[in-house]
Amino acid sequence: MSLVLTIRYAAPGLGDLDDEVVLITDEEAFKVPVIARRTPPDIRMESPIVANPCWLGMRTEKVVKCTNTGGTMKRSNGKL
Repeated sequence: MSLVLTIRYAAPGLGDLDDEVVLITDEEAFKVPVIARRTPPDIRMESPIVANPCWLGMRTEKVVKCTNTGGTMKRSNGKL
């Protein structure tokens, strides 16, 4: 006896998840683990970040370039 099972797992969040599928045969039931893992992001930016001086009631802005060299992103139906 053989079984081919294709699972499309849609995780409810971005964290790592562990789940299981229970297969029941005529003789026994057994669990097959489903493990969802994502490669974590690796965010890089300049260090140290030097902000401009600012007095009370004033506003200042600083643009910081960030790059993500880790993780993976897959498009589904044209959406990120």
